[in-house]
Amino acid sequence: MTNNDPEHEEQPLLIERRESQFDYDDDDDNINYKQNQNQTKTQCCCFRRGRRKWLAVAVLNLFVAIVLALLVRRALKPSKDDDVGVIDIYHATEYRIPVEEGITLWCRTWGKESAPAVVFVHGGPGGAVEDYHNGNRRFFEKSKLFVVEVDQRGTGRSQPSLRDDFGYRTLYQNISIETISNDYEIVRRFLDIDQWVVWGGSYGSTIGIDYAMRYPKSTLALILRGVYLNTVTEMDEVYSQNAFLDDPKKLSDFRQLYEFAVQHASIEGRELDANDSFGLTKEYEKMIDNGNEMAVWQWFVFENNLMEEDPQNLLDPNRIDESRLGEAQSTAFFETRLWIHQTWEAPSNFFGRVDCLSNTPIWICQGLRDNVCPPQNAQHLVAAMHNTTRSAPIHDRFIESGHEDTDPVMEGCLVESMTEFLQSLSLIHSDARNLKTMGRTTW
Repeated sequence: MTNNDPEHEEQPLLIERRESQFDYDDDDDNINYKQNQNQTKTQCCCFRRGRRKWLAVAVLNLFVAIVLALLVRRALKPSKDDDVGVIDIYHATEYRIPVEEGITLWCRTWGKESAPAVVFVHGGPGGAVEDYHNGNRRFFEKSKLFVVEVDQRGTGRSQPSLRDDFGYRTLYQNISIETISNDYEIVRRFLDIDQWVVWGGSYGSTIGIDYAMRYPKSTLALILRGVYLNTVTEMDEVYSQNAFLDDPKKLSDFRQLYEFAVQHASIEGRELDANDSFGLTKEYEKMIDNGNEMAVWQWFVFENNLMEEDPQNLLDPNRIDESRLGEAQSTAFFETRLWIHQTWEAPSNFFGRVDCLSNTPIWICQGLRDNVCPPQNAQHLVAAMHNTTRSAPIHDRFIESGHEDTDPVMEGCLVESMTEFLQSLSLIHSDARNLKTMGRTTW
């Protein structure tokens, strides 16, 4: 049967056209072959260039990775000058050490455990390690010393702490310098330390001296700043009007402290002499023990402003700074209580005990501009020690600085003192090794 459909009739043509697509002559083959060959060459070149670029990037990435790995390793690993086991101040080991029923001391250690030990005795009284803002790393090289920092009983992170609750003051009415020194000895035994360097500034020097006198065999050396000796003369130099007659600003600050106490004393029918340091301190002790916050603040601000050399850090005696109140409570209570007790009730009598320091190497850094611990105190102590029979050296430096260890001149003196101690220790050990061969021993 014949199909007359027009589309059906054109079908062979369509097939024919399709077949013609594959119908090449020799010239076309040559052209296409050359085109394909050129295209292949181009692709090969691009591939080689891409491969070289990829290899360069890979090598660069590998180099960067190696450098980063080395930097991380160096950061985590002690340098060649340091030994394994050195602990940074920011990773210190903390302890809670019981010293009496219901009373524990906060303590932390850092540095190199096998190195000579140094105990930091903070000032105040009523201060705390946190008040120094990790500043001890300026003085104690972690690779050369094993550092012990302790908050004294009743303050800082020791418990119970007056910085947390001023009501705890009832637990510390019988506080004494002997108690504090004994606490440090408990810490030494707890940490199983044979001997340590006792480092103290301001009231820390007072406790340091007392500790070294009570425990000379435990004291490897004394390094002191701003010497304070619990004497009536020292109290008169700070808490009497006559001490400031030549300085209008300081006289005005003292009058503020004095007038506040006069108001309280007059209510109870008592008179108060502006040059009676005992009467003034006793009046404040009563007010503070009764929980008078403004009395706490007046006492704290007077001393702070007296030793502060930066005007920006001066405090307003008429406006309580709540962020500093805990510190003020601890300082005011322990200062008035300890100073009344150790100066008048049961004097420390350091000058009568200087023989106890005859075998202890001592370094003293004393600021000539120190308004809180005037240089005469250190001068008298040095003179008294030189009048005894000594087997250990005294290195006393009276320098152009204030009271604080942040004073650049004072800081330099303290760093130099610790360096000298470490050097002397090396010489002693060297001599000991030499003498051992001759059957003798040395200090």
